[in-house]
Amino acid sequence: MVASQQRRPEPLALPLILSVAAHLLLAAALLVSVDWRLDEPPPVQAELWSSLPAERPPSAQPPPQQSPAPKAADPKPSPPSPSESDLALEKKKKQELQAKKEAADRAERERLEKERLERERQKKTAAEADRRKREEAEKRLADKKRQDEQRKAELARIQKSLGLDDKAKAAAKGKDAQTKAGTAGGAEQGARTGVLANYQDAIRSRIRSRIRFDPAKAPENPEAIFIVEQLPSGQISKIQLKKPSGRPDWDAAVERAIAGSDPLPKAEDGTVERVLELRFRPQEGR
Repeated sequence: MVASQQRRPEPLALPLILSVAAHLLLAAALLVSVDWRLDEPPPVQAELWSSLPAERPPSAQPPPQQSPAPKAADPKPSPPSPSESDLALEKKKKQELQAKKEAADRAERERLEKERLERERQKKTAAEADRRKREEAEKRLADKKRQDEQRKAELARIQKSLGLDDKAKAAAKGKDAQTKAGTAGGAEQGARTGVLANYQDAIRSRIRSRIRFDPAKAPENPEAIFIVEQLPSGQISKIQLKKPSGRPDWDAAVERAIAGSDPLPKAEDGTVERVLELRFRPQEGR
């Protein structure tokens, strides 16, 4: 144990030796690097001034650089240039608007032309209606005149068949007695005329009783004229519509009634009129 305690400082000797060696080497290096030459110092020069120089003004500082003002924004951005498709679409729209305008103008012209033609047609229709009215009035006047002539001729025939013409002539030649005879002949002629009127009224009454027609359907009350020929026995041999009434249904109803009245009644003396002109209106006898 004593031997181990005496050997304990041995580890410290080596580091100490190394440290001393390092310091010696460092000192040697310093000695080698130092310049041991002795040089004279350079002379000192001094400049004398009678007065101090004027102080220099401080250099002018450059003005602070101002930031550039922002550019004003454009009030309206320039539109982009249209493309070919946009140009084509715009052209198509213009063409459509032009076509619509032309169609509207054409329709307006057609409407005006149609109105003009309609006015002309109405004028022609009115003129045609006036012409027909004049013709009908002239025809009615001619028919009336012809009927009057037929009545006169029929009356003259009846007078002749009864010998009334001779008595009338004799009455014209005589004085008082002849005047009385003429007066008697006139009375007899009037009686015969009354008999003829009663005879025609009987025929008309018989025919009218067989007419099947509603008068309310013909408020204008048109007149139909028929010529009826009969045999001495009163049988009808011919029915002719002389003047239509303008209502075919009324004309047909009257014609059926005439045919249904066959044979026609005779006069009080048993005679018949071979040719009769009969007139009928829907509103008669109401």
